[in-house]
Amino acid sequence: MSEPGDRASEAGRRLSPPPEALANLQDLLMSGAVARALELAERLAEQYPGHARVENMLGLAQMQSGQVEPALAAFARATTADPGFAGAYINRANLLVALGRFSAAVPICEAVLAVVAGGEEAAKAHHLLAVAHANTGAPVAAEGAFRAAIAAHPDMVAAHGGLGGLLATLGRFDEAVAVLEAAARRWPDDTSIARNLGTVLIELGRFEAAVDVLEPAGVRNPEDAPLQTTCVRALRGAGRVEAALKAAEAAIRAEPRSAEAHGLLGSCRRALGDTTGAIAAYDAALELAPDDPTALVARWRMSPLPPGHPARERIAARLADPATTPDLRCALELVLFEADDKAGDIELAFEHLMRAGRAKRAARPYDITAQARMFEAIQGMFGAPIAPLEGIEPAPVRPVFIVGMPRSGTSLVEQILASHPSVLGGGELPVLGRAMAEAGWGAGRIGAAPSAAMLGRLRRTYLDALAALDSTRPVITDKTPMNFRWLGFALAALPEARVLVMQRDARATCFSNLTHDLSGRANDFGADMVDTAEMYRLHLDLVGHWQRHYPDRISTVPYERLTENPEAESRALVAAAGLNWDPACLAFHETRRVVRTASAEQVRQPIYTGSSEAWRRYERHLGPMLERLKGL
Repeated sequence: MSEPGDRASEAGRRLSPPPEALANLQDLLMSGAVARALELAERLAEQYPGHARVENMLGLAQMQSGQVEPALAAFARATTADPGFAGAYINRANLLVALGRFSAAVPICEAVLAVVAGGEEAAKAHHLLAVAHANTGAPVAAEGAFRAAIAAHPDMVAAHGGLGGLLATLGRFDEAVAVLEAAARRWPDDTSIARNLGTVLIELGRFEAAVDVLEPAGVRNPEDAPLQTTCVRALRGAGRVEAALKAAEAAIRAEPRSAEAHGLLGSCRRALGDTTGAIAAYDAALELAPDDPTALVARWRMSPLPPGHPARERIAARLADPATTPDLRCALELVLFEADDKAGDIELAFEHLMRAGRAKRAARPYDITAQARMFEAIQGMFGAPIAPLEGIEPAPVRPVFIVGMPRSGTSLVEQILASHPSVLGGGELPVLGRAMAEAGWGAGRIGAAPSAAMLGRLRRTYLDALAALDSTRPVITDKTPMNFRWLGFALAALPEARVLVMQRDARATCFSNLTHDLSGRANDFGADMVDTAEMYRLHLDLVGHWQRHYPDRISTVPYERLTENPEAESRALVAAAGLNWDPACLAFHETRRVVRTASAEQVRQPIYTGSSEAWRRYERHLGPMLERLKGL
């Protein structure tokens, strides 16, 4: 027999609130009158306990007022009262996803799909299920759910954006671009689509295309800080650092407490030579997010971390966390290497250096043997000089390639040349490497032979990229060091080009590669001292091969002699680039231009000697490397 209270409860469940009360509650929720809505919902829930719609709206009011656990309980009571109430399931799943409880959201989404056949509610459930799967390590299931959401409701813009973003995380960038570009055509004003598409284009290195997408969206949505920060990344990648700096400032105006925006502002200021401003921006980022690893690395690469500084404990905590990625682990270990090196603790500094190398190798395995085979194949294809292309129109600009081992002085030489009124310093242009990759070369792969058709494509691709720099200067430098691999192809395709090959003490060069985490897979030999020494030998052999074939177009720049006798050597390298002397080349440190390499600070100082001796402090630790470099 039921107790009186139980009979009252059952009676309440059989009753429904007046339609006008439900309508009033819904209006309050829609208008954002949260406090009034919550008060009314609680009163109705007390009067009509177990009523599905009341419990659902009570959950919405509690959710909007920040009462997440009561809201989840209210949504659960709504679905218990009415197992076919899809809206309450969706609200519960949506809240769980927002809270990051992705595993808990999966069965709730599946419960929705068990009670609806299709349409918008099914699309919402599929979309939430996709997000949950994507965040619980089930990308295949996530992709299927995103596609099911689109099939159920083709106009669900979030599902298109989510699918494109997922495909990008899976490395299927071309598919991601296709999905997002189609979505952008349908919803040209949608911010999330623009941001996702811009992000994927940045990943592909298509920075100008990313800017074309992101800049108009940023103008339409100046208060959208994530959009603005993505635009900063695109502009920086495109070499438009002044514009990137303005976009970073706009992002900070939109969200003053965005550590990411302050960090990006720091990177722009650093590239423009504003060391003090860069440090201030990084410090602002760390004040907002003291444990942010990106800001920690960026800040303490600007100047060595002082002994006893609190940042050291934060870095140590990151390194102790098993979840820290190998790439980040490498960067943090190098920060500690620089700090202990500056403090004179050689033993501890070297241990950090070795840990950095092991982390880098874990993140990016490297096969030096495959590189050696590729170099051998290249030399075999260029057993004799390949005749330049015939019947070509003269190029509107003349490229000067500055190549050699990374950390051999390419940034310094480019800064000297870029101070000449006839020269634009192009920096490290990725276009030649990409053109060679399209022909099957790179990462130890052996690609297409240098046919007329292949060289013609390379010429068009490279000159188009130079034209996109929109310079009126007749000479443009490209200081990508590892382009030494492709010189035969480049000189055959671009007979106008000249080459400056850096020559620096082998021990100093190899040690500097070990102490820097250089971007780009081509530089990953720097994780291991023997691989670095082997690459130095391979580079000498291949450069010698090119010099024998193109002696009139390739000149050597001796780094140590340049630092010891700057005027004479600067005059020689300017002449080798096919230019008349200009005194501005000796005042290169006063030239205002963007520098985005590890040498950004050094090239804005007068030439100094002694940098090639840093390796000697670690000489007794570098035996395997020094043994391989004997005789060089």
